[in-house]
Amino acid sequence: MRVKCTAQKLPTDQERRLGPELLSQEFHLTVGQEYLVYGLQFRFGGAGGIGVWIEYQTELGYLGSAPLALFEITDPRVSRFWELALAPDGTALLEPRSFRREYYFDDLSSGVESVLRDFEEVKRTLSTE
Repeated sequence: MRVKCTAQKLPTDQERRLGPELLSQEFHLTVGQEYLVYGLQFRFGGAGGIGVWIEYQTELGYLGSAPLALFEITDPRVSRFWELALAPDGTALLEPRSFRREYYFDDLSSGVESVLRDFEEVKRTLSTE
């Protein structure tokens, strides 16, 4: 699945509906750039907001998540390597199994070698589908 960024920030009224924590959140996106989608999050409320969010590689090189509303879908095919799971907060996750390892996103941004290797493998696999 691939998406193209159409905006870096949601309109204020939409941010309030999706979750008040979005008012100050930066997603590190580039308008017009196409992004490989690493996973989908279906959020039903709480601290993480609501709606469908994508998992993508930020311009800083980390895995991030952003509301799907900031993108247009350019390739709608979902990965056959994604698996469905529920997070403790009730968020439905459709993503590679390794992403559910405790602290995966944090370890990736901290440069933990085993997670960096796994992420490169995930990127190669999803890029060639």
